[in-house]
This record gives sequence, C-alpha cells and structure tokens, in this order.
Amino acid sequence: MMSDKKEKLYIQDDLLGFEHEGVFIYEPLISECQRFEVNPLEYYKLTPDEVNEMYKYNELEIRSK
Repeated sequence: MMSDKKEKLYIQDDLLGFEHEGVFIYEPLISECQRFEVNPLEYYKLTPDEVNEMYKYNELEIRSK
C-alpha cells in the first residue's frame, strides 16, 4: 500500500532501513510483502540519496531485469 507519510531511516539489526506498514524495510526496491518490485521514490516516498545510502550501508546490489 502506497503511503503519503515520509519514512525515516534508522539502523536495526545492523541494517539501515525504515518501518513501513509495521515491517522493517532494508531493501527499498521490494514491497513490504517482499513479492513485488516497487519504485522506492513513489512507493515509500524516499529520496534518491536515501535509496543510495541504504544500498551502500546494507551492501546491496541493484539487480538488473
């Protein structure tokens, strides 16, 4: 479910992320149910800098389709 609320990043269990719909999100390209790819700028209202910060901190790699 898309939210109009601005998410706030914080560290939990050594991962940088945020809470959305009661779920800690550390992979911003995946929905909270972990079944769908989402645009984190639209879906979670993150900034490009926040997305980059999460990928760098969590050592994630952007998957290509």
